[in-house]
Amino acid sequence: MSSAGVEDYRLGAFLLLALALGGTAQYDLSLKPYLYLLALGFIAWGLMRRTKPFATLMTPALWIGAALFGLFVFYLVPLPPSIWTSLEGRAVIREGFALVDADLPAMPLSLAPERTLMSLFAFIPPICVAVIMRLAASRRELRIADMAVVAAALVSFLIGLLDVFMGLRLVTAYDIFNDGFPTGFFSNVNHQATLVIAAIPFAAYFVMRHRSNGRKPDQTRFALALCALILLAAGTLTLRSGAGYGMLAFALVACAVTAFRGRTRRVAVLIAAAASVVLAGLVLALPGNVAVFEELMVQSRTARPEIYATTLRMRPDFGLFGIGPGAFEYVYKLYETRGPISNSFVNETHNDYLQIWTEFGVAGLVWLAALLGWFVVHGIRALRSDRRLAGLVAISLACIFIHSAVDYPMRTIGIATLATYLALRLESLLARDRT
Repeated sequence: MSSAGVEDYRLGAFLLLALALGGTAQYDLSLKPYLYLLALGFIAWGLMRRTKPFATLMTPALWIGAALFGLFVFYLVPLPPSIWTSLEGRAVIREGFALVDADLPAMPLSLAPERTLMSLFAFIPPICVAVIMRLAASRRELRIADMAVVAAALVSFLIGLLDVFMGLRLVTAYDIFNDGFPTGFFSNVNHQATLVIAAIPFAAYFVMRHRSNGRKPDQTRFALALCALILLAAGTLTLRSGAGYGMLAFALVACAVTAFRGRTRRVAVLIAAAASVVLAGLVLALPGNVAVFEELMVQSRTARPEIYATTLRMRPDFGLFGIGPGAFEYVYKLYETRGPISNSFVNETHNDYLQIWTEFGVAGLVWLAALLGWFVVHGIRALRSDRRLAGLVAISLACIFIHSAVDYPMRTIGIATLATYLALRLESLLARDRT
């Protein structure tokens, strides 16, 4: 195979690596250093084989990503004691130095600077995707990367099944994981659900493409794509992810609306809606699922309503600037309801939008407005586009945004890298509509 032929698989291979090695939001160094080193190597590869000008990096999605990176850096800038002691929520730190009779040092805005610094490395894999996609990737490389998303979801799902049903634990790198759940590449089964459902629109696209592929249908590829679509949709039921079930219903109906036209669309929407109802019945019938919903919603120290209420009670104490990225777990412990000692703890808000506001304050709200504004504009354009793939990519990205309202998928490096790919893929598809 020529070097050009190998490069066609470069982006897809990196997406697979990012999802396989970046499957946790924990501050865990078991696999992440390998991913960072690999990402640097792929960045060098993309730069050495660059075929497009650096100006192609100037896209709205990458400007928004760069702004987030800039916020992380800003929260690490040391401030003199006269400034940081005047900020809301810093009294406990000042009192700590007073207890040991120590002089006040310069301190950053972040209340957990070591975690903020570690989080900066998590930007390397998304940057790698941006460099390859915007500077070096051919259309064939992008098409293969689309297939890699489906392949990664299938592999992760099958690994999860082997873990649970055959007693194998193929992914043992993470100290903390959802034991007894088919987590696949991930430590959290909800993030496994994010990947599986984000791949469904791509599988639907390949079904449509090979059903009517120009001159004649490709029956073999059509059958493979259809099997992948069915396996991903039905396999979601085995994950026991409450958010996953809701995203699945949305993905099925949205894909039917986007992938089909005319009378066929109405039939497809009815079938997708009926399938969603049947799946909902199966969800309630499967053993253990009622317990999953109760764990999510019943009032307890780790239930979503309790976490949100505690975070909203905590948030006003930290004013305009918030607590800084990575500090949530430490600060939350000062506010959570006291109860019996257990092995459960709250590591994240389980709502990325609420947590970004908590971490970055007003700047976080501005950044969220820019991100969601970008998505609404591009999502509407994608749904109006003649390119069905653009609409389906928007649905895939929407699944991640929806899940972020009840969990923290994009704090997992693999999902953050996938989201970067989807955002840039959407921009590139819509850019072709203008040319």
